[in-house]
This record gives sequence, structure tokens and C-alpha cells, in this order.
Amino acid sequence: MTSTNRKQHAKRQLDDRIHKLADSLTHARQSFWRLIQIIRATSTLIVPLPGLGTKAHEPVLRACMRMADQHGQWARSPEAWAGPIANSAVQFRSLVGHLFDQYPVPNFMSRVWLDEQDKPWELEMYLHLAAGKSIRQFESPVPLRLTKSAAAYFMQAPDDLVPMTALRWAHIRSLGGDGQLARELTSRTILAGPTQHEPFWDSVIRFIVRNQPKPLDESVAIVNYLHEQKFQPANAVWRPCDWEAGSGRDPLQPDIDIQGRSLRSLRRHMANWESEVALKHTLPPVKHRKGWNQSGIFPFKCDRRGEVWTVEELLTREDLSVEGGIMRHCVARYAHSCHCNRSSIWSMKVHNGEQRRRVLTIEVIPTTKTICQAKGKLDSPPSCEASEILRLWASQEGLRFRKGF
Repeated sequence: MTSTNRKQHAKRQLDDRIHKLADSLTHARQSFWRLIQIIRATSTLIVPLPGLGTKAHEPVLRACMRMADQHGQWARSPEAWAGPIANSAVQFRSLVGHLFDQYPVPNFMSRVWLDEQDKPWELEMYLHLAAGKSIRQFESPVPLRLTKSAAAYFMQAPDDLVPMTALRWAHIRSLGGDGQLARELTSRTILAGPTQHEPFWDSVIRFIVRNQPKPLDESVAIVNYLHEQKFQPANAVWRPCDWEAGSGRDPLQPDIDIQGRSLRSLRRHMANWESEVALKHTLPPVKHRKGWNQSGIFPFKCDRRGEVWTVEELLTREDLSVEGGIMRHCVARYAHSCHCNRSSIWSMKVHNGEQRRRVLTIEVIPTTKTICQAKGKLDSPPSCEASEILRLWASQEGLRFRKGF
């Protein structure tokens, strides 16, 4: 098939998909076609891509259906919009803003129109803000309520967040946490979004802000420790080793509280817990030890100048121990996080004939598909070549990098 034929085939595929979506609409069909026509005329949002089918365009097409369904909320006609000369994300944000924004809306909110899960309350939140109403006036389905200070921070939340995470990010900032702390807690702990125990977690955040544990990893460890002890069933806490399956369904310390504690005393409790876990690990297992489930992210392999580079997921405690021993860092401590699907650990290796060398240990947050850490030996930063391989893998799997990576 020639290049021209491939382009024509891609255009026919895209046209067929657009017509099918339009046919599924009723009262919003005309508005949908108005959006499609202006997008094609003035932007590159739905340009046919030979060889890739229509999958890459599906989010934008679905977003057009949602925006067409809300045509009664349009502040301006789509025909008055001209797509900016920019990447697709900026173009899409410009289109949404043109249609709906009577007042400024945070950049991260525009992605709610692209969400595959189609959360109506997020769309309602966008329209609420676009009409100039305060986020504090919005009837959110989550239990977290924002102060005036938190509401101001919400409007300044980073572009890569989602509304649920932005609510928590703003909450942490309003309590005195800096952007880095807010980023760590929202990307690596249960505090990625609102919970059913907000008063308790509010006190924990205040404790962390007041005591400023260093490094930031300790703040993450404090939140994870308290979550395990207070809310997780004992069976789940011990299950990474499959040695305490009869520990019970109740949490280990359901009455644990942060009020009145010092950072030193909390560190002592956490250290004692780590010692107890380590002791358990020296005992014979009751049954055969197992690893944890795969994250659903695929591995990577490529050939570069005669060397084969691979990125593979580590799925057992033994794998983490070997990785940590060779790379001389503390990745073995992540076993429980991996088992609970809070983290996914990957090892980058380079193969030259029969020789194999470990290059990088990578942590991915499976729920958000975010690469949050990548360390070489002794926690050294990635080399230029390793960084390039990492980005190739990220591109293949649709992974994103934590801001400031």
C-alpha cells in the first residue's frame, strides 16, 4: 500500500468512526458535528494517522460527544474558535476554555472531558468553576471539604493532577505543606484522594508539617505505617510473606493516634515494627511463599548497538532483595507496597552476549502509571543512555513521569 493509499485508508477509518458516534447521539448530534467540523478546519486534534487506526483519536471524539451534550452551557460558538499552533494538549485545553469558560478554570480540569471512565461529577465541577463559582460551593461526592485557603490552592494545582488528587494537594498546601511534600503524599500514599477518615488524616498531615521529617521518604513511610496499623486487616498486613494468614481481619492497632506523639516516639514505634517484621521473615514459612500480581504494565526490550536493553518487573520479595543487594539500595523495603499494588518495581538491565548488568531500579505507581523514581547503584541518578531507554519504555506503555523527575 502506497503512502497516499495509507492516508486515504486512515481517513476513511476515522470518518467511519465519527459517523458511528454521531449516529449514537440524539439531541446533541448537530452540536457534535459543529465541533468536528471546526476542529478539523483549524486544529490537528483529529488528523488521520496512517497505521494507527482510530484508537488515538477516541478520547477526543468521546470528549466532543460530552461537550456536545452540554451545548446549552456553551459560552461561545465553536465556529469562533481557532486552534492555536501548539501541541494537542494545549489545543484541546483551548477548545474547552473557548466553549465553556466565563471565568478562569485550572488547566488540569480540562482533562476531565477526556476521562475514559466518564465521571459526571467531574464535568459538573468543571462547569461550576467555568461559571465563576467557588470550588467550596460545589457539592462534591467526596468527604473532603476545603477551607478558603485550600480553595485558593486548588485553583493553582499542577497541570498533571486529576480533580480528586488536586483536592488533597490543595488540602496539604493549606495546612502548611510545601509543593514537594504535597506531591509525595498524593502520589505514594493513601492520601492520593479523600478518605473516609478525614479528621485522622488531617491530624497526620499537621503532624508531618509541624515536625518536617527528613528525607521526604520518611513522611511517606509515616502515612503508610499508620494506614497499615489503624485501617488494614492484620491478614493483609502480614500477607506479603503468607506467614500470618490467621492473624485476623481486625487492624493491628485500630486505636493508634498521632495526637500527643513526638516524631521521636513515632520513629521508635516504626523501628520496632520493622524489627518485628524482620524477625517474622527469619521464621520458617507456614506455606510456600508467593509473589504478587503483575501490574498490567508490559516489559520492554530493545537492541542498541549490539547490546540488548530490558526492563522487567520484580514480582517477589527475593527479587527485590537481590536487586537491592546488587544495586546497594533499600528497594527490598518496597515488598509490602508492591503486594498492596501501591508500587511496582522494575529492573533495567543491559545484556552483552552472556554478560548481564543491572543499570537502574525503577518505581512505578500502578494506579496512575507514573514513574516516580529511577535509581542506579548507591541511589545514583540515571545515565543519559539509561534515561533514554527509560523514556522509550514510558512511551511504549503510556507512562508519565512525576513532575520534577
